Amino acid sequence: MAEETGLVLASLGRKLWIRESRFHDKGRDHHRVDHVFLGRIMDTAPESRSSPPRTRRRD
Repeated sequence: MAEETGLVLASLGRKLWIRESRFHDKGRDHHRVDHVFLGRIMDTAPESRSSPPRTRRRD
């Protein structure tokens, strides 16, 4: 969330839906799975971070 919008969430709410898509772009086949969660914020002012948040990467 912070990377895309500058908004920092303390936690995520429940999962709302999963969207799966397959497409062909620039000569390659792609498979994309989006997990959409509920997020609530109290202030819409972006926060800055000195370093990007740590995320888990699945390969």
